[in-house]
Amino acid sequence: MRTATVCELRDNYASVLAWIDFGEEVILTRRGKPIARIVPERAKEPKTVDWSQSPALTRDRTLTAEESASILQDASGRW
Repeated sequence: MRTATVCELRDNYASVLAWIDFGEEVILTRRGKPIARIVPERAKEPKTVDWSQSPALTRDRTLTAEESASILQDASGRW
C-alpha cells in the first residue's frame, strides 16, 4: 500500500495512476491525515512469459553465418 499527498496526486498524477495500474492501493492524505483510499478496479494477474513458446526454442534450425549476415544487412540503416 502506498501513500500520496493531495499535492503529489496533483503534480504527479501519472505516477500515482501507474501505481494503481500495477495493483497498488493508494492512501490519499491531506496535511498528514488520510482522506481517501484509491483501490484498483480489479487485481491484475502478474504478467508471465511462456518461454516454451520462444522462437529460439521452437525454430527447427539454426541460421548459417551467411543467412544471419543477410538479415543484419537488410535491417541496417532503416532506423
